[in-house]
Amino acid sequence: MHPSASSWIDKEGRFEYINPKFKELFGYNLDDVPNSFQWFRKAFPDPKSRKEVISTWLDYLRSTKSGEKVPRTLPATCKDGTQKIIHFIPVRLATGEYIVTLDDITERIQAQEALVKSHHDLEQLNRAKTKAVNHISHELRTPLAIIHGNIRLLKQKLKRHLIDPNLRTTMETLERNLERISDISGVTDEIFRISQELEAGVALDNLDGLWQRIEDLPEMPPHVRSHFDALKAWLNQYLSGSTEEFQSIDLFPFVLDVVERVKQLSSHRNIRFQVEGKNDLFVFIDPLILQNVVEGLLRNAIENTPEGG
Repeated sequence: MHPSASSWIDKEGRFEYINPKFKELFGYNLDDVPNSFQWFRKAFPDPKSRKEVISTWLDYLRSTKSGEKVPRTLPATCKDGTQKIIHFIPVRLATGEYIVTLDDITERIQAQEALVKSHHDLEQLNRAKTKAVNHISHELRTPLAIIHGNIRLLKQKLKRHLIDPNLRTTMETLERNLERISDISGVTDEIFRISQELEAGVALDNLDGLWQRIEDLPEMPPHVRSHFDALKAWLNQYLSGSTEEFQSIDLFPFVLDVVERVKQLSSHRNIRFQVEGKNDLFVFIDPLILQNVVEGLLRNAIENTPEGG
């Protein structure tokens, strides 16, 4: 562990001692900074910043007791003109003198800032990815539905005629590839949903962290607190089951469509499908969730149904 820079200051503000690390860190010796006045003038050359630092130091002198530590982190200027971020830890002694420990945390702060920037850049990239996935998912739905419907109609018409083997093969190829694209569409829907949930979770964590920092502030206006609570409640509701993607779905046509898709995947099985139901039975649900539920039930039934069943 690297030793800290330190200085010993008497009751009148004279620098009685500075250790070698202090000289190494700042480049100043006792001749350069014989007292607090010269230290403040050199380490904080900007008059406005110097005034604030001196005010903070005087407040410390007035308010602290013997042995009490009140750390501060401030940028200080070295003899060569470079600026470093210093963590100051002054301690008042029983004699009225002060020992100040000074640690250079410049690299740590710079690394933290770089990490924050990287995190910000990653969040922007993630948002762009989410938008792209959402766009792809949305744009695939309509053409897939049209193609699927036309192929179904074409097959119904061709049933009345003898079908050329090459045409049958072509139709089967079309159906297989359409199913692959439908699966890809389902995957993009799932990726988008998970991305939204993850982003909402991160936002909720950030809100919790922010709340821990501000909840003890005095005189927080009631409307600020109520808005903050409402925002957290909304995010919690989103994570527990967002209604943003919910739709009113006519159950019977929806199930028929899923059954047709599953039948194509099960064409190698000798199984008879029979669907009974009626229209105008609506459910309010995320269509992706409903599709997964129905497909799961059908696949399980197919796996457990013997040939000819």
